Amino acid sequence: AFYLTVLAIYQLMPLDFTLNLSAIYHDIKNGGFVFIPFSAKQPSYLHTIHNFSIEFFIWSLIGIVWFFSSARPALQIWARAIFFAVILEFIQLFIRSRVVDVTEILSAITGSGVGIRFGIAIIRWFPIITQPKHHRYRRAWVLISMSAFLFWFTVVIWYYWFPFNFSMEYFSNQTAVLPSLPFWPHFSSIKFNVLTDIFRIILFYAPLGSLLGFAAASLDKPRYRRYAVEIATVILLVSTLIIEAGQFFLPERFTDLTDIAFSVGAALGGYWVIYTIQTRYLLQLVSESLPQGEQHINNA
Repeated sequence: AFYLTVLAIYQLMPLDFTLNLSAIYHDIKNGGFVFIPFSAKQPSYLHTIHNFSIEFFIWSLIGIVWFFSSARPALQIWARAIFFAVILEFIQLFIRSRVVDVTEILSAITGSGVGIRFGIAIIRWFPIITQPKHHRYRRAWVLISMSAFLFWFTVVIWYYWFPFNFSMEYFSNQTAVLPSLPFWPHFSSIKFNVLTDIFRIILFYAPLGSLLGFAAASLDKPRYRRYAVEIATVILLVSTLIIEAGQFFLPERFTDLTDIAFSVGAALGGYWVIYTIQTRYLLQLVSESLPQGEQHINNA
């Protein structure tokens, strides 16, 4: 629900709503509504593929998380995801600076469907994850979480490093300029642009931290969990630095110290939320498996 809320706010920024039907009509007439998928003007076909793939991966993440966190049937979850995407696009009709594109609905349909289908496949490949009392239950979730972390890290690189036109000349120009003070570019820009940047960072970096938090909480040795947050912080910081360092070579990208702070903060926030939820869930499973007397001692 939180991730869907962040996605919705990001899609509706800068919140310049209008109920002027005449203005809405002119926006639609001037290209504010793209009826044909993949027909929106892009610099190249590769940009079209990139934009669609990013939307696809985000909705795949929504689909698979929704599947594992809900007891509803898979088809019902898919229908709700599609309904949410359609409503989100409909609301964008009333936002002057947004373009309603059928391609985004198509990405939601395919992405959420693939995510849900992949969730079903994971259960078939690793049936242990549905058996909490199995001694390899925790290890299976650690493996799945770390694999998902590597995949999502690749998605983040695909978003932030595209179109991969690395330039040493641009790198030399970047290093010749002193970096701006942290948070200064955000204070000096339009507030809605700042909020858009923050929500974009949450969309991409919070899942990275959440996956590490899920893996840390699933570790079967208490001594491993004791140092998990320090290790996770180092991993997230290194991951963020890698992504930001790559942007030094990309003419279409901008490296900012503030982005590093926001990215690590969003990732750690996702880590603590999921780590807390998963830890409490596993403790509850342990308590339910113990006899009543041992439960009382354990709670004490």
